[in-house]
Parts: sequence; C-alpha cells; structure tokens
Amino acid sequence: MTTHYTADWPSLIGYPVPEWMIDAKFGLYAHWGLYAVPGFGNEWYGKRVYEPDNPVYAEHVNRFGPLNRFGYKDFIPQFMAEQYDPDAWAELFQASGARYGGFSLAHHDGYGLWDSEVYPWNVGKMGPKRDLYGEFVAALRRRNLRIVAPFHIVRGYNWFLPGWDQYTRKVDQAAVDQGKAEGWDLFDPAYADFYWNSEVGADYDQFLDLWKAKIIEVVDRYQPDLMWFDGGEFRDSPYEHHTLELLAHYFNRSVEWNKEVCVLNKLPTNLKYNFPPEFGVLNFEAGRSRDSALARPWNDDLKIGDRSWGYVEGQQYLSGRDILNNL
Repeated sequence: MTTHYTADWPSLIGYPVPEWMIDAKFGLYAHWGLYAVPGFGNEWYGKRVYEPDNPVYAEHVNRFGPLNRFGYKDFIPQFMAEQYDPDAWAELFQASGARYGGFSLAHHDGYGLWDSEVYPWNVGKMGPKRDLYGEFVAALRRRNLRIVAPFHIVRGYNWFLPGWDQYTRKVDQAAVDQGKAEGWDLFDPAYADFYWNSEVGADYDQFLDLWKAKIIEVVDRYQPDLMWFDGGEFRDSPYEHHTLELLAHYFNRSVEWNKEVCVLNKLPTNLKYNFPPEFGVLNFEAGRSRDSALARPWNDDLKIGDRSWGYVEGQQYLSGRDILNNL
C-alpha cells in the first residue's frame, strides 16, 4: 500500500479495496434523526413539511401547529433518545451476522448524531446531550464489528426550500412566497446556520467548508473503517477540491492507524458515480442501474421498511426470508 496519498484522483484511485470488505458481504446501518419524532412520511419529513401541497405539511399543521409557531427545528427538544441502548443495538447487529454497522451521522436536514465541536446543531449540544454515534461505535467495537460512517449532509444547502432539486436548482416560488408571508422559521435569519438556504443569504462556501470540517472531525475522532456518501456532485463541482482533500486525509490517517479502510462509490439518479468509477467499491441504491455482472467489487443498499429508511409509525418490514433472498 502507498504510504502517502495526495489530493488527486489518480493517487486516491490507487488505494486498494481491502480484503475484509470483499469478505464481509453484509453490513447494517440505520437512519435516525429528528424525523423519527413525528414518525410520519419518511426521513425527508424536514423538507416535505415546507411544501404546502404535500401530505406531510397537512399532518404537521394538524398535529403541531403552523410553521410560524412550530417548525422542523422545534423537534430538537423532543428528540431525547431516552430508550436508546447502544449495546442492545450492537447485540442485534452482531446476531444478524452483519460484519460492519453504524447509523447516518446526519441526514440532509443536517442535525448531527455525534457530539460535534465544529457546529452546534447536534445531539451533544442540543436534545439528548449525548454522543449517540460515539456510544454505538464503542458498543460495536466491543463486539469486533467494523464501523461505517454514512454522510448525507453535502446536499443540505437549499434542501429545505420548497421544490428544491439539487440538479435543476429550481424551487416552488409560490410556496417560498407563502412561507415568507406567513413567517416560517425556514426564512428566519436567526436559523440560517440550521436551514442553510439562499433565501436568507446563507453562504454556500461557508456551508462547504463546514461540510468538510464535519467529515474530518468524524474521521479523526471515530476512525471509521468504511465511509458512504449519498449522491452529490463530488466531481467537476465547487467542492471537488474539498472532496479530494478529505479523502486523502482519510486514507493517510488509515496508514497512521495501520488499518485498511474503504469508501463506497454511489451511483445516484443522475447516473454519474460520486467519484471516478475506478475508485472504491461501487454502490447502488436498491440495485438501481446496476449491471448484472461487474468486474469490480460492488455493494447494494437495501431498506427493510416499505416507506422509509428510518422509523415511521405503522411501517411494514421485509421478512427474514425476503432479506435472505435479497442477499
């Protein structure tokens, strides 16, 4: 293995896929966050609640009140994780036969499940005042499971805006105008560093700098064996240099730790891999767009619920037989 990696694709592509990842075959990670409090819709609740034509909006207003009195951020004091037992979770993961595990450090909403020192909107500073991810990492390692660190946060800028799509960059202007007229917290500059949108003048470069800082903090503190990134524009984009630098940092730290690590390389709906297709382990959501035969190591993501990757009330789950058939 090369002893030093530089922030360019040819160097990073040279990092080999570790044998442990090829042998692992099966791992688990969960989605958990503020959206579990209402338990309605799915993990995109925080976006859909600001879309007046979406059922989530009507459900929210009926249960919690109008958005000028109770916005998405107001779930933070209710997200206390009172029944969270990381050892029980880790025992379940181990009993399933999984070789690695973890849960999403933050979904697109940006609320972090680790005790971060680089930004305040996280479980260590608000809500439960615990390092939920760190506790789970320790419990998994006590059982000799490897650690996955999944990241969704690069898509967080403008994500809350009604109708926003990261590829078309269009919004539902009528809903934006309604929200401003009604005083939704989404458009309150006091919460610009939570909702991160251009309508309140949140700085995109600052958002990207913080994104990189969050990932490096997680890498340095938890030393994950595996990283996964949701679909983004990591190449030929304003943050490609951040991507290259943080991946080089991760690989160089792995040399210092004397262990082999891995990065999953997702194929998003735009059919452009996050990273060059020669890099890492190719990753497909529910097998979408995966060729029937691939010469390189690959990985499928599969949710076990019929509506969400996380918790929602009344959700139906795949049976053990169905999961085994998929494997």
